[in-house]
Amino acid sequence: MTNTENQNQIAKKTVNGMFWKFLEKIFSQGIQLIIQIVLARLLLPEEYGLVGLLAIFISISDVFILQGLTTALIQKKNADETDFSSVFIANIIISLLLYGILFAIAPFVARFYHEPKLKELMRVLSLNVIIGAIPAVHNAILSKELDFRKSFYRNISNVLTQGIVGIALAILGWGAWAMVYSKLAGVAVGAVVLCVTVKWRPQKMFSIKRVKSLFHYSSKVLGTNLLNTTFNNMHSLVIGKYYSTTDVGYYQRGQQIPQTVMTALDGSMSEVLYPAYSKVQDDKVLLKKAVRKSVSVSMYIVFPVLVGLLVVAEPLTLLLLTEKWLPSVPFMQFSCVICMFWPLSHRTHALNALGKSGTTLAISLVGKSITLIAIFSCLKFGIYALMIGTIIASFINMWISSYYVKKHIDYSIKELAIDVLPPLLLSVIMGGAVYCVSFIGLHDIITLAIQVVLGVGIYIFGSWLFKLESFGYLLSIVKGFLRKRGKSSLKSNEKTAKQPSIDEIEKFLNAVDKEFPVPLSQKTDLHEYAIKLYEHATIFFVEQDGKIAAMVAGYTDNVENDMAYISLLATREEYRGQGYAKRLVNEFLECAKNKNLSATHLYAVETNERAVQLYYKLGFEKYMPEMEPRKDDLHLIFRVKKDKKI
Repeated sequence: MTNTENQNQIAKKTVNGMFWKFLEKIFSQGIQLIIQIVLARLLLPEEYGLVGLLAIFISISDVFILQGLTTALIQKKNADETDFSSVFIANIIISLLLYGILFAIAPFVARFYHEPKLKELMRVLSLNVIIGAIPAVHNAILSKELDFRKSFYRNISNVLTQGIVGIALAILGWGAWAMVYSKLAGVAVGAVVLCVTVKWRPQKMFSIKRVKSLFHYSSKVLGTNLLNTTFNNMHSLVIGKYYSTTDVGYYQRGQQIPQTVMTALDGSMSEVLYPAYSKVQDDKVLLKKAVRKSVSVSMYIVFPVLVGLLVVAEPLTLLLLTEKWLPSVPFMQFSCVICMFWPLSHRTHALNALGKSGTTLAISLVGKSITLIAIFSCLKFGIYALMIGTIIASFINMWISSYYVKKHIDYSIKELAIDVLPPLLLSVIMGGAVYCVSFIGLHDIITLAIQVVLGVGIYIFGSWLFKLESFGYLLSIVKGFLRKRGKSSLKSNEKTAKQPSIDEIEKFLNAVDKEFPVPLSQKTDLHEYAIKLYEHATIFFVEQDGKIAAMVAGYTDNVENDMAYISLLATREEYRGQGYAKRLVNEFLECAKNKNLSATHLYAVETNERAVQLYYKLGFEKYMPEMEPRKDDLHLIFRVKKDKKI
């Protein structure tokens, strides 16, 4: 398989993986949110707090299984059956050891929090560690193959089972035990589904040498994830120790909606991007481009949602959770601000993909130390001061990680600001407008509905007005999907696509170079031209016999005078006479029309009669502006008319 074909397959699998992961997160987190809302109405804050106190211990144990050796399996390019079976056996052994430790320390945890009920709750809930270890390798296999469709089935079955069992037991009055048993039931069903759908079975082989080799890499990633998990749960631990179990319940409930949204919107990208980044770890230019795109798009999506949640936190809590959960509102608002830093983790995923797991561990060590100092420095000033300290620490940590990201993938803080500030500022403007609606004095439900509609409208209109790049990118994806669904397909050995690779474009340019009256290579460097088209142009092409047969490329974004510009139209000599040029120009014109551009213009060599005749047939006409930059070429324009069909 050629490098180009490999890149195309990776790109296709990545997009497909993001689709299934996004679908999984939307469905699973949406269902889970509904279930948690129902449970919140049935259970008391202190009952939530009891289970919340155990979160740090269970989460740390899960990291050993789900993000330890299995992470190394995903990163290792040539992992074989010996690696998979060895990791499976090692995970089972580790899970049994972890359960033994959790079982033994349960009485001490109960005494630490002065909550005797925690002893038995912890011993039963810890069984989750053993159950979760069984399908861990199966999940790693899916991640390596970027096949997240089967993972979708597993998580949906997990969430549905957890919801049914949890609500049933809560209605029967089981209290905190309803959450414990529902968690175990969901994980067990999810494990069965994954083991059935993934046709891998462990073999009778074990290599301690392979395990040590994988652990050498995963130990650093594991250390990073352990730090992250510990500090993600540090607030619950500290609040439970120095305040009350009820406060833990309010804190957990306040976090849930923002973190559910982030897991659905940003988490789907994060889980796909690490294996995808690993595929292009040898090309830092492509890696940086992918990281910038993922950060900017993710920020564009999550900023308005989090700002909106922050503004409507109180009426939303009253509507969904009832008045008994109003003390959780400040925690929800603080959580919205903290979650805004989450998409920046896409940058450290890239460092892991480069094999710089030691660097990410160092970043976490420094960052979490700062967070720890902030937590204990603010502790004596009250629970809200603690949250403010965490926000300040997150901001400092962003600057620290930016230094290493600049060093290894050349992604500077200035470039980050360019990617992040436009959607952030627009979201703040939107949030201010939404907040003003709360003073109208209407019923809470009506006010909330107006706020949502107004917020969405302002953000979309502002994105269009200020031409935010991520908005155009997402809009082009949506239009591309709609266009593909509405168009008839080509013959079986032909296909069209929106974006070929740089290598494919350059090969095509070299193939058609001398077919122009004045060769392209005499006007520009073909490699640089290929990069320019790849990064900025809207491209339509026909591929036949494994290579590009014809291509049209032009510019439809950030154009002057509201006019699209066709920079290239060419067909390989052996594929002429099949109507490719006409079809591709029509597709480009349709694209420009869909973007509400008033016209499309181009330059043609007047002696190239075949091309000039084609343009005239398609509706182009001579264009003579006052200032003509290229007087030696024929300047043609296609003007969009409302009653004209392309």
